[in-house]
Amino acid sequence: MKNMNDFVPCPILKSCFDKFLAMVMLLVLTPIWILIFVLSKLNGLFCPSDRGPIFYRIERVSHGKTFWLIKFRTVKIASIDQLLAKHGRIDDIKSLERESVNLTWLGNFLKKFYLDELPQFSNILKGELSFVGPRPYPLDAYRKELEQGITRKKVARAGLTGLVQINKSKCKSFAEEVGLDEQYIRKVRTASWLGLFFFDLKILLRSLFVLAKGEGL
Repeated sequence: MKNMNDFVPCPILKSCFDKFLAMVMLLVLTPIWILIFVLSKLNGLFCPSDRGPIFYRIERVSHGKTFWLIKFRTVKIASIDQLLAKHGRIDDIKSLERESVNLTWLGNFLKKFYLDELPQFSNILKGELSFVGPRPYPLDAYRKELEQGITRKKVARAGLTGLVQINKSKCKSFAEEVGLDEQYIRKVRTASWLGLFFFDLKILLRSLFVLAKGEGL
């Protein structure tokens, strides 16, 4: 068996499926995109503190390379400005998203149902993300893991969802999270293209169930 530190190329069929599905989802969900744009403008009209850009970009790591992850903005501009003043960047936006006081009215709803992640279909189309894979990490957290000899974020393409995300209620420790990512990486290395396709499909279906429960916060 190959070493866990060996680079794992994204299988061609997996990559093609990712891009095809992302394109289909972008077209199918166009009405939801339009609704979010309209609600964002209305939110800003009635709540001046919630006004600001519809999107924000966050630097993340996938397959050992940095890229700009795109999300619908869920956090108030004042909170983002405070984070920028403290750290000089918004890599740690998750720390703001965990506190409802930092969220806009619309952002609170988007986070709950993971709708803030919809713009990441464009990251998938560009080959920066996969639908299924390890979670994309901020650069600082990625470097800290490398210093500990943990290479899961380096050897595999990051995913919109994955084993960690669908098991978050059961995953109680950092070691368990790493184990789930390494389990998926082994699957990518050893499974046939058909076996990997159905494994990814199973994860996607379970992700839809988690989404429907509205447990994003």
